[in-house]
Amino acid sequence: MAFVLPPPARPARTAARRAGPLMTSATPPPPTTPPPSSSRFSAPDPEHAPLRFRAPRSHTLVRQAAHEAAAANYAVARALFAEALRAGADGQGYIEFAKMEAAVGDFFAARDIMKRAVAAHPNNSHVWRFWAEMERRRVGVSAARRVYREAHAVMGDSPYILQPWAVLETANGNLRLARDLLVDALTTAPQDPYCYMAWANLETKHARNLDAARQVLAHATTTACPDSAPLHMAYAQLESSAGNNDMARELFGAARSADPRDPLIWQAWAVFEEKQGKVDRARELFERGMLVDSTC
Repeated sequence: MAFVLPPPARPARTAARRAGPLMTSATPPPPTTPPPSSSRFSAPDPEHAPLRFRAPRSHTLVRQAAHEAAAANYAVARALFAEALRAGADGQGYIEFAKMEAAVGDFFAARDIMKRAVAAHPNNSHVWRFWAEMERRRVGVSAARRVYREAHAVMGDSPYILQPWAVLETANGNLRLARDLLVDALTTAPQDPYCYMAWANLETKHARNLDAARQVLAHATTTACPDSAPLHMAYAQLESSAGNNDMARELFGAARSADPRDPLIWQAWAVFEEKQGKVDRARELFERGMLVDSTC
């Protein structure tokens, strides 16, 4: 999440005013003239200038460095990134620097930057996840796993670390470890919808255990996350694949109630009805989805 600075305090109005010519009762007051209209050629009136938010200097340096990197001016970009880090760049600044080094083929420089990133921002889960994914793509699963273990040692049972780690293990067939990670994450954050979604995906697509997936989604949609539209929709698609069409239809309706402005729900429900031969109903749902999509 980007850091938002508090609005700067508005300077106090100056009590003293520039003294004008001495006026007596016989002296007519000077004519009042409206203030000159502001233009791009005139300096703003400090008394009426709009309040502005100033981004930290490190943010400006990172944006400038990214611009130079896009223009292939890598030496200039490195100098700007290094200055941004010295100025206290946030985790995203380190990530942008590492992205540039990885893009030009210097993986070891990118890794060194990420080591510095987690030292500077040890509780930033986004930094840890980026580093783990970078290691997975360049080195392999074992290297990514090492990063997640280090992150776990620092951040504990944070779902922001354990859920992507579980996804990694699921994709590589380590289902028992993935389940354990998700259980630990949900013990810490029992209402995290992403953990339930990852667990249901594990049971459905990898373990081929529809009953286990159904238990996960039933608990999530009735107890833990009853207002999560994506979980209701995933549950509906699971029941549809099992031939439980009435249950699926009911769950699509629950997903719609949870988030009526999500066009994907309307579209998925329309596809379901079309497969059931309910062409008119499917058309109606498609039209509702298009209407919602046009207003989003």
